[in-house]
Amino acid sequence: MGGSGMSEAERSIEFLKHIRDEVSYLTAYDIPINTAISALEKQIPKQIIGIEANLQNRYCPSCNEWMIFEKVGKVKYCPMCGQALKWEVVE
Repeated sequence: MGGSGMSEAERSIEFLKHIRDEVSYLTAYDIPINTAISALEKQIPKQIIGIEANLQNRYCPSCNEWMIFEKVGKVKYCPMCGQALKWEVVE
């Protein structure tokens, strides 16, 4: 479980998914484990949508919230859902 190139969040997600699968008969753990996985996934930066076309309007890859670049600048996290963002230009 877990490769050496994985981040701490990615390793934690993999571990929680393993635990969830092992205790699948205990449905009381589904919600807290899935909530923790979801929170950890938001810590892994995702490429913002719209940057490859050099658009002024960009979108969060998780919630599709429209971000007007002049108003928000290069924020590290989506102000609506908390998703970590990458601002790399994709060619």
